[in-house]
Amino acid sequence: MSGPGQLNAEVARLLQILASTAQAPPPPVAPPTADPRRRPPPPPHAGPPAPPAAAHLDPSSITTWPTALRYITATIAPNAPAMARLSRMKQNQRDNELAWHLSREELVRKQHARAEGSRRVDEILRQFPPAGGSAPQLPDPEQDAHELRAFDLKVHRAASAMVAAMAAELAQLGMPFFCGGRGGTPRQLDDADGLEEEELRELRRRVMELVGDLVGE
Repeated sequence: MSGPGQLNAEVARLLQILASTAQAPPPPVAPPTADPRRRPPPPPHAGPPAPPAAAHLDPSSITTWPTALRYITATIAPNAPAMARLSRMKQNQRDNELAWHLSREELVRKQHARAEGSRRVDEILRQFPPAGGSAPQLPDPEQDAHELRAFDLKVHRAASAMVAAMAAELAQLGMPFFCGGRGGTPRQLDDADGLEEEELRELRRRVMELVGDLVGE
């Protein structure tokens, strides 16, 4: 039977054999290096592309008020020569409208003064017997109304010519809804392009209000 010394020697030999045959842990694997010739993948799609900048829009293609507002404030409002032309145009409009209003008031005042003067003359002459002459003719209200209608017709023609001239100048400046194209042409019965006439009229009215605000009207 083996002694304790021999047993210890056998145990030590077995431990040595186990130690020499045990597998060492595999070395850590380094991550693969990126190939500099390969492009990185594109970023994920963030959504639909942004609409074109207002400054690059064709104003004749604008058919909605928000787009027109962005275009005018981004393209026309910063343009000093264009704003100077708009300011002169609006000032000319104000001067003409004031002149027409004052002229009509003056005509009405003259008619009233003429009627009042004739009435007083008639009252004075009634105090004396007629001397064979005819009685003075009092102003005819219908004649005054005809004179006033003729004046209003003259103003209407002048105002129509002014509006046409303003529309032509706005078209030259590239103002939306005035420069032709889909956004500035009334829609025809057999044509899908263009805007309804009433809608176009309303959009033009809003443009003129905005122009007045921009020039400090």
